[in-house]
Amino acid sequence: MDFTPSQLNSIQCRGSSVLVSAGAGSGKTRVLTERLMEYIDPQDPDAVPASIDSFVVITFTRAAAGELRGRIAAAITERLRQTPDNMHLRRQLLLSRNAKIGTIHSFCADLLREYAGRAGISPSFRILEEERAERLRAAALERVLERHYEEGNEGFLPLVSTVGAGRDDSRLAEQLLKLHAAIQSHADPSAWVAEQIALLNLDTASFGDTPWGEEILRECEKTVRFWAQEMERCLAILRGDEIICKAYENSFQETADALRRVEAKCPSGWDAVRSCFPVPFSKLG
Repeated sequence: MDFTPSQLNSIQCRGSSVLVSAGAGSGKTRVLTERLMEYIDPQDPDAVPASIDSFVVITFTRAAAGELRGRIAAAITERLRQTPDNMHLRRQLLLSRNAKIGTIHSFCADLLREYAGRAGISPSFRILEEERAERLRAAALERVLERHYEEGNEGFLPLVSTVGAGRDDSRLAEQLLKLHAAIQSHADPSAWVAEQIALLNLDTASFGDTPWGEEILRECEKTVRFWAQEMERCLAILRGDEIICKAYENSFQETADALRRVEAKCPSGWDAVRSCFPVPFSKLG
């Protein structure tokens, strides 16, 4: 296979982390295989060959792991065909069957089973299938909601009447499950939740000083900048026609200038931005 310059760079780059972004069918698996082979059977005579069992290769799916394992074995076999007396490659072919090539789930499961004693768990655990996990989450949520309905905890009924407004509380349940999934993406979910609760309890006189106010101001600045540029682009176009310019220029210019004033005030805070509204849209000629 003839590699492109970008592919060769991905294969040969050393001494740093490498991030490769490529679409489907662009040869990612082939490049990864060749990169691994450059470590196992380097073409540089001064390089020390590595062993395949010293690598961890993580894939997204079992199918991808199986394909990659097969590609690596085929590449080693092809090199052996060229140098049949190479004992290092013969050993790598045997080791490739048990090399750590698989999904992140399988890698973590193998690690936990190997050190089950230190982790304080049984080595005979199984990885929960996602469909069953969804059913268990839904059942647990249903029990939690029922308990809160029975206890009538302060704050729960207002939550139901706002987030879960409708004929039933299915919308509330949906939002809670989405929130739970988002929380689980953090390295320390409990710490992240505690941090968010602390943010909600901020004692500030200005909404603009909260993280949400700051985010809205940033979005406001980007939005008014975009529309100011659009108005100025329109001004440049209409100035090409004297009659149209006479009818529209003043109105367009007034709006563009007002948007630029809002943009300039965004770094100064919530009240400064508020003083620039409303943005005028004068009657057209």
